[in-house]
Amino acid sequence: MPFQLALLGWNGTLLDDLDVAYAATAHLFELIAPRATVSTLEEYRQEFSSSQMLECYYTRGGSRTVAGDRICRAWRAHYEFLCDHTRLADGAEKMLRFLRKCGIPIIIVSAASKETIRHIERLGIAHLFDRICFEVRDKEQTIRQILDREKVAAHDAFYVSDTTDDIAHGKQAKIVTFGYMRGYNSPDWIREAKPKYMVESLIDVFNIVRANIN
Repeated sequence: MPFQLALLGWNGTLLDDLDVAYAATAHLFELIAPRATVSTLEEYRQEFSSSQMLECYYTRGGSRTVAGDRICRAWRAHYEFLCDHTRLADGAEKMLRFLRKCGIPIIIVSAASKETIRHIERLGIAHLFDRICFEVRDKEQTIRQILDREKVAAHDAFYVSDTTDDIAHGKQAKIVTFGYMRGYNSPDWIREAKPKYMVESLIDVFNIVRANIN
């Protein structure tokens, strides 16, 4: 049966912002922990976890006397400063337009802040989404709620994301998971999460969904 619902991550999946996130992290260390060890980009991809960002900072030598909210604000400020130059990931717009043409509802499920909508508007793709869920903390619960609202069975929905956390939440909700390997987490981490599909490009998602329809 063809897919009836598409759930997509934003940062590192639809938005090609890995380099920006890494630059914001390096800036953060320079700003509030100049003596701490800054990871390389590949180390960052091995360590990154949206649920453990602060712990990664502390493990790298950041002072635990620095309040978590200050760390998050400093990171966010520099990230937003750099983010105006980001673009969609390779194949993202083609995939989105294909899903729209097929009548498959498209919903973003992301922990990103609501301010992120300005980037969606800047990129001219807001009209391609049926719903945008930002600041999501419990993605499994949110996915289950979306399935109920859309009246779609779990096996007829899919979730594309670049992090092991998201893949785990999708699997717990019993939906089909796509592990995108060019985002925040390394291909090794994505492989260990055991998504249904591992994809190098969002064109791969397009091809798999199209084959599922045919």
